[in-house]
Parts: sequence; C-alpha cells; structure tokens
Amino acid sequence: MNKPRVILKFGGTSVFTLAHWNAIAHVTRSRLALGQHPVLACSAATGISQHLEALCDATRQGPFEAPLQAIREDYLNLAQELGVDGPRLLERYFKRLDHWASDLAQKDEVGPAERACFIAVGEVMVTKLGVAFLQAEGINATWRDARSLLSAHCNPTQDRALQHLLAKDIVTLTQGSIARNVHGATVLFQGGSDTAAACLAAKLGAKHVMKWTDVPGVFTADPRRVPSARLLTRLSYSEAKAIAHSGAHVLSPGSIAPLHTHGIALHIRGINTPDTEGTVIVPDPKSEPTRAQVVAISLLQGITLVAIRPSHRWYAVEFLAQVCAELAHSAYCIRFVATSTAGVTLSIGPDPGKPADPDSLRDLLFDLCPPDRIQVVPSCAAVNLVGRHLGAIPDGLGPALEALRGQVEILATHASHDTSR
Repeated sequence: MNKPRVILKFGGTSVFTLAHWNAIAHVTRSRLALGQHPVLACSAATGISQHLEALCDATRQGPFEAPLQAIREDYLNLAQELGVDGPRLLERYFKRLDHWASDLAQKDEVGPAERACFIAVGEVMVTKLGVAFLQAEGINATWRDARSLLSAHCNPTQDRALQHLLAKDIVTLTQGSIARNVHGATVLFQGGSDTAAACLAAKLGAKHVMKWTDVPGVFTADPRRVPSARLLTRLSYSEAKAIAHSGAHVLSPGSIAPLHTHGIALHIRGINTPDTEGTVIVPDPKSEPTRAQVVAISLLQGITLVAIRPSHRWYAVEFLAQVCAELAHSAYCIRFVATSTAGVTLSIGPDPGKPADPDSLRDLLFDLCPPDRIQVVPSCAAVNLVGRHLGAIPDGLGPALEALRGQVEILATHASHDTSR
C-alpha cells in the first residue's frame, strides 16, 4: 500500500544555508514519522539565481568569467557548509555552464530557452547537494529530475504512471520550477514553482502541500510595513486567491486553482521557525459569515494607470472590449478596471517582462482614441482590501479614503463569490 504523499516546497530563500538544510531534514523526518512519503521540490537559492541571470546577460555584454566564478564559489561554499563533496558532485555542471556561456557569446541574443537551461542547472546543482546532505543525515532520499515528472502545461489530474514511478521512493527530492515541453526541451514551469508544486500534488494524489519560505505564513498586512500585522492561521481558497491577486508575494495566484479543484490543503510555514503552525488554506466553508469583515490589506506597487477619454459617443461594453483586446494582444496584464460616462480607466502590471511604456501604450490605442485623449500615469500603487461584505461598511472606509485625499486616481472593486477587494 502506497503511503500518503505530501509535497514539501522549498523556495529560493529556504535552501542556501546549513541551518536551512538542517530544518529541511527535521521537517522530512517529522513527515516520515507520520507515515507519509515526502516529495521535496527545491528552487535554486535566491542569490545563485541572480548570478545565473547575470551570467546570461554577461554573454551578451562582455566577459562572463566573473559571474561564472561567483556561481562556482557560491555552490562550493554551500557544499563545504553541508559537509558534502562539492567538486565531485558539481564539476560537470560547472563545465556545462562554461560551455553554454561560450556558445551564447557567439549568438545574437539570449532567448527564454537558453535562460531556462541556465536556471535548470542551478536547481539541479542545489538538489544534488541536498540529496547528498540528506543521505549523510541517514535519510533515504532519491534524486529525481523534475523534467521527467512535469510537462510545461501540466494537466493537474492524477497520474497513475507517475505515482507508480515514485512508489518505491522513501523520500523524493526534485527541482521546483523546471519542466519539459512537448519536444522534451527544458522550460520554466508556467506559473512558477508554487504552481508546479500544486500540479505535482494533484498528479500524485497528495492531500497536503507545505510551502516553506522566509515568513511564517500569511499576515493581515505586510509585517515589514505594518509591525502590528497579525498571522492569519486559517484561510479559505477564495480568500487566499483574492489575497494572492492583490499582490501578496507569499501566495502565487496560479497555485490556488489546482489545489481548490482537488481539495488539497496548502500549509505555509517559515523555514526559520519550522515548528510554528503558520497558515493553512482549506476549502471554503459551506456557510459564509454574514457580518462584514476585512481579512487582509495589501500593497501592489509598480502599476501603470491608463485613462482613456474618447471624444466621440461611446458604449462602455463595446469600447472596453476593444481596449482590452488590444492590450491582451500585446501581452499586457490588466489588473483593475473602472468605467464612467467619461471613459475608462484601467491599471496595467506590474510585469518585469513587459514594462508599460507610455508612448507605446498611446501608439497601441491610437486607432481607438487620439493620443491627446489618453493619459498614462506610471509608477502607481494599489492598496487592496480583501474581506467579506465590504460594501456594508462604507462609513468605516471613510477615514482610510480621507487619508488618501488627492492621491486616489481609480477606485475599483472586484468580487469572487463573496470575497471582495
């Protein structure tokens, strides 16, 4: 009989010190003691990922030896700290990076495929060190290549063949954000490592996903900005989805849907406080509370406002559809929308891969409205309230809006079931 599986997802901020790996070993042992089969998914360490990105860029800008040496030093230092043989485990990957960097220096550009290969090597190396450390700690861990487990566009349904493949593993250790495409090539998982973990959980029929990060859970506000913020020990899927879409970095929006579909609980815990319960995200309650309640407040920075005021007679639905179609065709991410008799205002981003350039936006929408009727306001921020029945407390929001007098450009609402922001 197969043991129940639990996905333990460790992000880039949770895998780069001996203390982190001691905590990972502790968490793994605790899951084994409960009779579970832990499946560990690890991202490349945060600093090392930045060095890998720098190495890609350096192949186009000049000598790339410095970032390559930084990657080597980071990994060998981590290996030494973990007490494992770094040169033996990693030398072939260093040579591979050197070879790829030399090849890229001869090309005109570095595309997504090349960047995915570099990030993949970073994740493979950290998991090679990790499995050696766990084995030295007496944990029977098996290393698996994530590209043999997940495809780029994962169908989050139970996969009997994959379950059979891992059936003999006591502990499985794999990478967090890489997958294969239909041609078998390396790609980054669409939606990021959190979504990859959620899809892996669905395919393996897991009942729980535990995300280990540098914060002990989801708070009512960013505790770095609001010291009095409280830890939210329990959230519904709907509340978590609303918080994720409103800018909370601890939650990935794309990871919620597969978990919700299969009734998989998500636990968010801090790697530095592994025995603290953190936040658990579970199915929505059958009966919703009727009183107004603010669950969380979040700040989303780096968005761009676009206000369009057509000079001709316009029809809101038709005009808005045309605007959204133009922006979607150019891969802009629309966050909030507000309409009035004067026109439409919407917010775009933030998206580092698609910066919102004011002139480009005016040119894009030129056929719909003259440039002088389009106002673009960059570098804005959105303050988001997530809760239930917020429309019932307009008087309570008065002092907050008064504090923002003269700074509010757009006031938008969104409702998902009964969760509003």
